[in-house]
Amino acid sequence: MRLMLMICYILLLTGCQLITPPAPLLAMPSKPVLKSKNITLIYKNKHSKAIPETKVKSVQLPAHKITPLQTVELDLSKSPVNYNLRKILKNKLSAKNLSLVQNNAKGDYKLTLNKLTHHSGPKITYQLSNKDALNNDDLQQKYNLKTCASMNSNISFRLTHIKSGDVIWFAQATMNSSQLLTPLNYHLNIHEKITNKDEIKAFVSANNTQEARIIRAHTPAQLPSYQISNISSKLKKISGACTQEEVDKLTHNSSELLVNILMKKLKVYNKK
Repeated sequence: MRLMLMICYILLLTGCQLITPPAPLLAMPSKPVLKSKNITLIYKNKHSKAIPETKVKSVQLPAHKITPLQTVELDLSKSPVNYNLRKILKNKLSAKNLSLVQNNAKGDYKLTLNKLTHHSGPKITYQLSNKDALNNDDLQQKYNLKTCASMNSNISFRLTHIKSGDVIWFAQATMNSSQLLTPLNYHLNIHEKITNKDEIKAFVSANNTQEARIIRAHTPAQLPSYQISNISSKLKKISGACTQEEVDKLTHNSSELLVNILMKKLKVYNKK
């Protein structure tokens, strides 16, 4: 009897030693340091043949020479606009040492706005000028070109000597909004993102069950690595105009530039 008990004890002890303990619990792998980069995308006009050139025509007759400190009255009735064209003209005339009369006072000359129009222009193609900042062929191709709306503006004036009624200067100019000097720039953020975090979490959970740990004690499981992808944000415009709505807001800027171009053509003679 004692012999049988001893044999059973030895067999039980040997069996316990043959059972392999479960593998330790798996832990989530350490996450890598993810990078983020902010980029300014700079676009330049490709100068498409469809873009109208700025055209300027100015004729000044010598019958009455304009001299400093003479006065000018304005007639803007033919082309009412929703911005302060009078203020623009006042500043340009003041730069030529000419005064704008107030209210209904009479001046030496009358500056009449014959025409001022703003209407949709051709589509303009802009090209990314700093491709190297992206450092990625797919992103370079994605953001290489932008097609934007544009606006054509046309303005014309005539200057009349009030006492004689003689028209002594007439001028007109046309331009496209793409010729304004405001750069078209966008902000872009490119950041790294782990794309298989949920899969790794599910793998760890599945391999931490009691049954899986026993299996892993004999057949180790290979923990998958994190997969990282570059994610780009939506473009955020920093400066410039591209949509039709944005371009339509450039009427004031276009008019100011056209007035500046034409006023440079107006000759004011110094008194001798």
